[in-house]
Amino acid sequence: MEYKTRKLIRPEDLNSRGTVFGGTILKWIDEEAAIYAMCQLKTKNIVTKLISEINFMSPGYQGDVIEIGVDVVSIGESSITLTVDVRNKDTENSIVKVDKIIFVSVGKDGKSTPHYKVDDSAFKSIDDKLDVHKKSISSQITNDSDSDSDMFINSHIGQKVLNKITKK
Repeated sequence: MEYKTRKLIRPEDLNSRGTVFGGTILKWIDEEAAIYAMCQLKTKNIVTKLISEINFMSPGYQGDVIEIGVDVVSIGESSITLTVDVRNKDTENSIVKVDKIIFVSVGKDGKSTPHYKVDDSAFKSIDDKLDVHKKSISSQITNDSDSDSDMFINSHIGQKVLNKITKK
């Protein structure tokens, strides 16, 4: 797991007990995981679909520096599932763990749409993978039924995609 973001727990982050407020940590988790998902999927058009059980393991105190770590669990046709760990930088004790946070790639209509990043293990053949890439690209073009867009997909990008997935 990569820990890329650090936060300083400040007085305004504290609850009435003097420990970091759970809502503050959840905001940080959602923001960091969303940025990570955007970078992995190479799109900003994502939404949080689900955050699984949130396990608060130990308190964080004013002045503590915390780190947020994110890792990929799986990648679907239109989604990415991540796991997140928030820990104290000095002690490396976990403060919060989230086993599963799912983000979905969405189109202009707000409905899920395939993204460009695909998990190789999900496909039985190169043709299956090309079909997913073609659907993803065509969803970015406003008029999917236009023969020009089909020609564009098949000729202009098709060869690049084929080269990449066959690792040429």
